[in-house]
Amino acid sequence: MAIDDPDYPGLRIAGEFGAVEQYLLLLSEYLPMVREQTRLRSEIELERKYPKHSRVGFSDEYDQIKWVSDTLVPKFFLGSFVMVSWVAFEMASVEIATYVREKEKVRLRLSDLRSNGWEKLQLYLETIWNKEIAISDVDANRIKRLQTVRNLLAHANGNLGFERDGKRRTEIQKLIESNVGVSLHEDDILVSENYLRESSRSLVAVINILLEEIANRYSLK
Repeated sequence: MAIDDPDYPGLRIAGEFGAVEQYLLLLSEYLPMVREQTRLRSEIELERKYPKHSRVGFSDEYDQIKWVSDTLVPKFFLGSFVMVSWVAFEMASVEIATYVREKEKVRLRLSDLRSNGWEKLQLYLETIWNKEIAISDVDANRIKRLQTVRNLLAHANGNLGFERDGKRRTEIQKLIESNVGVSLHEDDILVSENYLRESSRSLVAVINILLEEIANRYSLK
């Protein structure tokens, strides 16, 4: 069976996504603490520099502290999970495509295709297997939305005001309007922990579908 094949990527991929899942658990546990510590340390430093200041007179400084602790910290902490989970998905895609390529002994590589994300892997496998790969619309939409968030983080540091690509700006605006756990605070993108959990489940579900297909297809080879 394919699982007895030392080149079968299923166990490595499961380990990678298992580590990703643990990462989200740690983020969920420690994010509130980091936000609070960020606020407290900033306020203590402000009081040290200006011991006789008032909150009214330094309202801009306190607004800045609040923005950092309430917006930037969760943006970068939870945004890091978007990046990590997407990299895990891309690595799994390469491993699956490489395994299939070697089994089928074809010249076409995943990198030869110009698409990206799930659509690229789907096109590659459907071309080689000559078979439609069906995943649920829910999973397909979650993966597409995750890629949209990932692109904003990668290309504009998660700030819509820095995004110069009109298509990506439109995608983000539609995503915000879909009310799935993605929002903007001023121009900074924020994602909810539930959104990340759902996105991660969809990535794993799709990868598992492909691994099961591989196991069935090459079990006798």
